[in-house]
Amino acid sequence: MKIKKISIKNFRGIKSLEDLELSDFTTIVGKNDAGKSTILYAIRAFIDEKVEETDFYCNMPTDEDMEIKISFQIFDSQMIKNYALLDKEQLLTIKKYFDFNKKALRKTTYFVYETDCEKYQDLWKKDDTKELDNIINELGLSPKPKSLKCKKIDRIAHIYDHLEKDDINFMDHEHEIDKNLMKEIKASFNMEPPILFFVSADQKLDVNGTEFSSYYKQLFNKIINDNKELINEINSKVNTQIDHFTNKLFENLHNKIPQLKNINPEMTFEIAKAYSKVSLELQTENDSKPIPIENKGAGVRRLVIIALLETIRDVGVNENTIYAIEEPETYLHPSAQKDLLVVLNDLSETSQVIVTTHSPFVAGETPIQSLILVEKHDFCQNYKGYSKEYDLYTKIANDLGVKPHMLQKNADFILFVEGKDDIKFVEHSFMRLTGYNLKDKNIEVIPGSGDNLKSFVLIDYFKQFKTHFSFSVIVDGDKKNNEKLINFLYEFCNDNNGLHPLILPKCEIENYCHPTLIKRYISTVAIDYSIIVGLDDQKPIDDQIGLYLPGYPYRGKNVKKVNTDIFEAMSKEQWEEMDKDGKLKEFYLEIIRTVDCYQRDMRNTITQ
Repeated sequence: MKIKKISIKNFRGIKSLEDLELSDFTTIVGKNDAGKSTILYAIRAFIDEKVEETDFYCNMPTDEDMEIKISFQIFDSQMIKNYALLDKEQLLTIKKYFDFNKKALRKTTYFVYETDCEKYQDLWKKDDTKELDNIINELGLSPKPKSLKCKKIDRIAHIYDHLEKDDINFMDHEHEIDKNLMKEIKASFNMEPPILFFVSADQKLDVNGTEFSSYYKQLFNKIINDNKELINEINSKVNTQIDHFTNKLFENLHNKIPQLKNINPEMTFEIAKAYSKVSLELQTENDSKPIPIENKGAGVRRLVIIALLETIRDVGVNENTIYAIEEPETYLHPSAQKDLLVVLNDLSETSQVIVTTHSPFVAGETPIQSLILVEKHDFCQNYKGYSKEYDLYTKIANDLGVKPHMLQKNADFILFVEGKDDIKFVEHSFMRLTGYNLKDKNIEVIPGSGDNLKSFVLIDYFKQFKTHFSFSVIVDGDKKNNEKLINFLYEFCNDNNGLHPLILPKCEIENYCHPTLIKRYISTVAIDYSIIVGLDDQKPIDDQIGLYLPGYPYRGKNVKKVNTDIFEAMSKEQWEEMDKDGKLKEFYLEIIRTVDCYQRDMRNTITQ
């Protein structure tokens, strides 16, 4: 589950905020005391269902509630859309009301896209057999009896599907939901709420705290699931011995109480429920004894956070988690900030990351559609999300000091790529496929074709100061479904007389790595050559290789770690084999023709 949007009323500095959209990786920026962290604390209040007096909006009417409404994107929403659980947008929308006087949760509701006919509403609250069976009979539907192993969820789907197809007026309705009903719904869909990994800017990092101990419990459960047969065997042996003990206890007790018929000691053993707590201490060369992590310095605690997040990613316990981190750059050296950003990007692929920041590096690497600017006017907080008004991003960039890459004014052609590894990809593929070095043709390759703020700043700078040189853009094939980015790149090239952009035919630059060299450079991974040859060009290669690694779903970085080495080692024939449709070579030749034409015109001008 991921948060799609959030609405807030009477929480801290927010009087009213409607439908603020959040992405897989959201970065919230703004000046000090603007209220950047309010969203993070609202999410925590929603999930933990705990609030304090200071969480309520100042001077709010005492007869009003604090309200937090969150709409979750369910991973398999299409599978459960006909079960009277989601709203019109196919989102699981839950709203929690907190009482001002009691400073506690007052009620929880959920929103259902359903018929306007009241007697067919709120199906989950109706009695499993009587009420639902009566509705089924009333609608003239085929019965769904328990004798055919039909459950409540089947009867609800049967009714809902009929009502929806019958074209009855459907709309969103809000219904109260208690803990028992919530538990029933979660059990019916095998659905768990997301785990919150919350880190405040000044957090002491108590490993026994909820945010961290929950991950050790998650890891514990993963170990249990990976060893089910062994665990079942141990459970069976232990319970057999418990039964033997119980029988012996009954025998001895019966000798003392002849009228005794039975005993019930309730002594069931389950390893899966054996988790209790975790502690973590560190001892460095300068420590005489291990020291609890919460007693270490702030910088060390932040490094522990990075290591913990990397471990969560590496061992595959990252699903269904919301990472809410306040100012992740705090106490971190720039190199450590880069490490943290890498792991957060990785985690956002299967979970959700929301951070606040003052860092130009963190903001600069954030896709512009994932940026939220917070401003305070007349003591009220204003939140601005994705917009086509590019002044918003210019303001963010200026406020944080996000600077563009300086262009070489004597270059004859600029080629924008996504990152540093892409520069090496172009350097080596260009030389092998065309026979020319980039320098021979006075071509500069710089990162700037992504959808992040840093790329936006560079392109904006380029448009202002572009003089004689031509340009184009290369992006990975996995961006082809990002309609906003692709349209922007085509408009950028057309409006500024550039060559058409190249959307790589393959998913990522790593998909151009030759199988022979992949096998050579990641020889520690036991994968047959035939498997590497058969990998899908339209999927990330490391994700596919991960399927053959022990302990999957570990998301490895095997090829990404050595991609530039492989690019350098590839021969002309191997590059041509991997560029089998010739699109990469043809794109390079078009650049060469453009450069040659420009340089010829310049020579003629000088001669004249």
